[in-house]
Amino acid sequence: MKRNMLFALALLLTAVMVEVAAAQSTVVSVTGLVYDELTREPVDGAEVIFTSANGGNPNISVSNRGGNYLVTSLKPGQTYKIRIEKPNYFQTEFSFTAPNTTRYAEISRDFLIKPMREGARLPLPVSPFDLKKSKLKVGADEMLNDLVNVLLINPNVKIEVRCYPDESKDAAANRDLTTKRCEAIRDYLTSKGIQAGRIKIAANDKIDPLNPQPVRKRAKGKRYIGMTYIVVNSI
Repeated sequence: MKRNMLFALALLLTAVMVEVAAAQSTVVSVTGLVYDELTREPVDGAEVIFTSANGGNPNISVSNRGGNYLVTSLKPGQTYKIRIEKPNYFQTEFSFTAPNTTRYAEISRDFLIKPMREGARLPLPVSPFDLKKSKLKVGADEMLNDLVNVLLINPNVKIEVRCYPDESKDAAANRDLTTKRCEAIRDYLTSKGIQAGRIKIAANDKIDPLNPQPVRKRAKGKRYIGMTYIVVNSI
């Protein structure tokens, strides 16, 4: 009986040791594409750098002409900081935790990077305002926090917040609305540590000529809201 128990214990220890060895030899790879946020074209020559919170040499890949990159030899369950660098683009950082697996895993993840050249107009993908309102709507902070992080990582960049109205009827009312919208975004950015001197505002009393009101009636519940841009003033 005792011999059987010892044998069972030995088998259990062996299984655990095999599992640990397998986990130690398992790697995770991350592959995907790097795109220009404005043009949606693949970006060639972008460095995609994975750095472990535990230190050690970073894992680096450079995107090819098709925008493809591949980073491998990542450790399961470990958290990495991803930094993307490319001349004339904002340096960008993300966080990534590799799946805790005992088998090889390949994760797909694409990235959008913002062009960093004077005059570049970066539209906010979703309006942070409700129709005819100047108060930031619920959920706008998630989108604006991405902008905050980009500005913190690129401390020399100065920007202009440019807002357009929702209709073209009353120029004075439109300028008042867009001024308050610009100020709301500026105030949010400064509350998160962005220096006020880095931010200019540009209110408008006319509809955005690059994104005018639709001629045809929109789907039910869909309303035209003036665009908001972040314009690169200086780098």
